[in-house]
Amino acid sequence: MDEDDLIEMEQCHDVVDALAIFGNFDEINDPTNISDYSKETICFLMFVDEEIESNLRSSARLGTRKKIGLWRIIVSHNLPYTDPRGTGKIPKLLLHRMVPNAHYSIWLDGKLELVVDPYQILERLLWRKNAIFAISKHYRCFDVFVEAEANKAAGKYENASIDFQNDFYKNEGLTPYAEAKLPFISDVPEGCVIV
Repeated sequence: MDEDDLIEMEQCHDVVDALAIFGNFDEINDPTNISDYSKETICFLMFVDEEIESNLRSSARLGTRKKIGLWRIIVSHNLPYTDPRGTGKIPKLLLHRMVPNAHYSIWLDGKLELVVDPYQILERLLWRKNAIFAISKHYRCFDVFVEAEANKAAGKYENASIDFQNDFYKNEGLTPYAEAKLPFISDVPEGCVIV
């Protein structure tokens, strides 16, 4: 990342709302229904690769301010993976390290559009329940081992790496999902929203 982007991320002190678009798969949507207070106090960060940056500059959507609407565009250089899904996991799972001074973070996958004020999300998912973490529930699958087989069938990742991860879970004591695990409603989170 560029030095000015690192400095910008250090300036985020309250709430950061972030997403990543690598590999030119998703559309850039400006957040809607955002209060003036949120526009002033929240850092809206979008991580992109050099290909997307180039496309944005050639279409004149991205200028010298590095902003598109509310989003501050952070260009990631020297990507560690050729698979955009793998690269996207870095800001997704390490956002707290990349924006170390933020008290709260809201992660959205690039395929989603932010249509609710981030403070309302925090109030609904964290503050109302006195929680410190929230993650979306998988839309279809509740069992890790069933989800692993679905990923293998879809060819999302190498089968050997999925089997390795499954074996790790089993060795750590994870069992197939059953109602006996209630009040836990799923062993499979859908990481498209992480608060």
